[in-house]
Amino acid sequence: MFTTSGNRILRDGKEFVIRGYNLGNWMMLERFMFGFPGVDQLFRRYLKFYGGQEKHDRFFDLYYRTYFQKKDARFLKELGCNTLRIPFNYRVFEDDRKPFDFSPEAFAYIDHVIELCREQGIAVVLDYHAAQGYQAYGHCVDNITGNMQLYYDDQCQKRFAALWKFVAEHYRNNDNVIGYDIMNEPTPAPDAYEALRRCYRLAVEAIRSVDKDHIIFIEGTGASYDFTEVEERFDENMAFTPHIYFMHPRFFEPQDREVRRKLLIDEIDRQNEAARRLNVPIWYGETGVSVGPVERPRLDYLDLSLEAFNERGYGWTIWTYKDLWRMGLVSTAEDCEWRKKTRRFIELKKKYNLDVTMYGEWDHLQMFYDDIDQDFDHTPGEFGYQRSRADQVKNMLWTNVVNAIGQELAPEYAKLFAAQPVEELEKMVKSFDLDQCRVKQDWYDVIYKRIRE
Repeated sequence: MFTTSGNRILRDGKEFVIRGYNLGNWMMLERFMFGFPGVDQLFRRYLKFYGGQEKHDRFFDLYYRTYFQKKDARFLKELGCNTLRIPFNYRVFEDDRKPFDFSPEAFAYIDHVIELCREQGIAVVLDYHAAQGYQAYGHCVDNITGNMQLYYDDQCQKRFAALWKFVAEHYRNNDNVIGYDIMNEPTPAPDAYEALRRCYRLAVEAIRSVDKDHIIFIEGTGASYDFTEVEERFDENMAFTPHIYFMHPRFFEPQDREVRRKLLIDEIDRQNEAARRLNVPIWYGETGVSVGPVERPRLDYLDLSLEAFNERGYGWTIWTYKDLWRMGLVSTAEDCEWRKKTRRFIELKKKYNLDVTMYGEWDHLQMFYDDIDQDFDHTPGEFGYQRSRADQVKNMLWTNVVNAIGQELAPEYAKLFAAQPVEELEKMVKSFDLDQCRVKQDWYDVIYKRIRE
């Protein structure tokens, strides 16, 4: 079993430094990685509505079994990985119409991946990526509204903790599970900080009622960038798991690599002050790079950050192993069946910027931007992710606009899948088969080098 001792993670008494990847876009679908214009819940809902339960179930069975196979585990092992973080959406276990009625069906797929990993000497962390009521405002937690009801709704909090108990009870004796990442990237407003801490306490209490052994991983506020508000020992066997992505413009301004290195190290050291005070292990659950105009500087920052993590003894898992094209080390081929059949939506998503995480230039919104610049403060926060109030308002405006467009396109996207015969769905899903995918070699080279240090 895995445990913690001071600031180290141990496996059977020997130090274990987490290094590996995330299995994003598998049990938690994301817009820019799957290709849909809405969010996870809308695709599932409309596929079931237009295609029926049987086609819905057949599609996801094909998808789950194809996305990660024995050859994928072998690929990660050959790269040098010792850990796979597995994100899941609460919806794979629970229907909002039947709260607390948890289905065990998803366990069959997760168990299979855990055993495939075990065969290759790869351990796993289970990550609660999307919670009831939403813990953050973005599409990456399946939120189409922008509201975060989790922090203000006792029922959502109790469901969240109860599902953790259900999951922990299933995995309590599994020695290939390192532990439980309690909540992915919480982004509460200041008036909800105590509610976040309450969620953590409830979840830990629920887990420990059935599982005394697995490590508890705690994420910070602001999408796990800041641990000031969660500087608490929620359990004796716990660790902190920050995330870092270098998306703020200030990281892209310097061209000198040593200047970049200093920016990066200052950010990392500031991020982990609370962990050092509590003397708990540090594992960077997410960091990564994406295809686009700032791909090269972000790849450089990834290289520098992995070097810094290794020097400090911090664990890390990259986001993400596989996707449609944008953030996966492994991605679908440009001429694959999936992309060919969904080409119209790919183009519409580009037109309306539906895959952009943070707001950007867009003529249609410029009038609003100009007014916001006049009426809101421009002072950024302490951390690199903390933008000014003006930028935050622009980002919320952007998020709501793209969510509205995505919500309207979501039924049409699902109809396309619902209309396909099963044989065609099989061809489309095979686009994610490792043998038909493409490896981003320059990204691979960086990971291959750093994972062996």
